[in-house]
Amino acid sequence: MEPTFHDGDKVLVEKCDSVDTGEIGIFVVNGEVFIKERGNGCLISHNEKYKPIRLSEHDSVFCCGRVVGRV
Repeated sequence: MEPTFHDGDKVLVEKCDSVDTGEIGIFVVNGEVFIKERGNGCLISHNEKYKPIRLSEHDSVFCCGRVVGRV
């Protein structure tokens, strides 16, 4: 999620099962954990090196919570 968050940053997370479009959350997609911005049908990285993760009905997606800050 660079430049928003950097490797080793500790984030504060509000536990919830969904986040609104445009909010940053912790997501588990098909067993992999990501910090991403929720888009419309996708998860968006703030790092231009990574393309959005397009979500389909076949994906297993779980929201662990909303990122509310950094320590």
